Amino acid sequence: MVYSQNEKDTAFISQFEKPNNIQLNTWVTDLDFSINPRLQDRDFTVKFTPNVTGQAGFSFGLKKVTLFIGFQIPGTESDPWKYGKTKYLDFSFSYFNKKFGGEIYYRNYNGLYRDANDTTPLTIRDDARLTNYGGSFFYVFNYKKFSYRSAIGQLELQKKSAGSVVILANVNFRSLVADSSLIPKEIDSRQNFSNLQGLTDLRFYTFNIRPGYAYNFVFKKGMYFISPSIFAGAGIGNFEYRGISGKVERGVNYDMDLRSIVSAGMNHKNWFINIFVIYDTSLNIFDNNLVSLQTTSYGLNIGYRLKSYFRIKWL
Repeated sequence: MVYSQNEKDTAFISQFEKPNNIQLNTWVTDLDFSINPRLQDRDFTVKFTPNVTGQAGFSFGLKKVTLFIGFQIPGTESDPWKYGKTKYLDFSFSYFNKKFGGEIYYRNYNGLYRDANDTTPLTIRDDARLTNYGGSFFYVFNYKKFSYRSAIGQLELQKKSAGSVVILANVNFRSLVADSSLIPKEIDSRQNFSNLQGLTDLRFYTFNIRPGYAYNFVFKKGMYFISPSIFAGAGIGNFEYRGISGKVERGVNYDMDLRSIVSAGMNHKNWFINIFVIYDTSLNIFDNNLVSLQTTSYGLNIGYRLKSYFRIKWL
């Protein structure tokens, strides 16, 4: 088969007659922000978690652009008497081209609970706030035979199994803030947490690059698919924190990052369905403490394909 430099190999990838879609989405996101002092014989880990509900929403796909709007499902959170209540906002906007694409995301959680460790029980912290937002960008090397748009959004049909090296870059901000020390008073000492003693405010601004690999396993000419991908890398950025002195301290931090995605589902010319799991973690090391943010999302998408009644050039 002969094709131009920018064409896709139609033996592997084809377009749907209806390029747009509307989706019903349901998912749950588990998120943990942990501070773990190093060289301790006991578990002094300080881990904060929001008490999130299940979420549902709609997304609108216009060929390459997907806009998502979601809402919380009341009554699906863990026992609020034990874990407290969390108010939060979760928003994302994505763009997928044949070679590259990206996503802008924003998550904000007000009201967290602190997990139990060897010294303190589970504690509700209504004053604690966790924020995570940023943007990611990816580039697909084998875009002529592998469709990341098919793996992520079912915007194209992958007819034969194929994979590609993918480069993922991410700019990210994350913070954990409270009105009083985030560390339990029983272990809140310089000996345990170094300069993070009395911590009330911790912020990271980072840029990282994660090379990885993605593959579309397809069956019956793309009717059924399983699409795993994994990315691992490192980054650099700045941190800010306010400890017992009340003074804002700043410095340079390095982080290690891992992201994995698995989706599986079924394609039809008029509709589609998929289930997915996304795991994302960032680990920072400074002042003899390990600070990590781990996010796990899993859910179900059901979509209906729509014809295009107008054309926008960049779509």
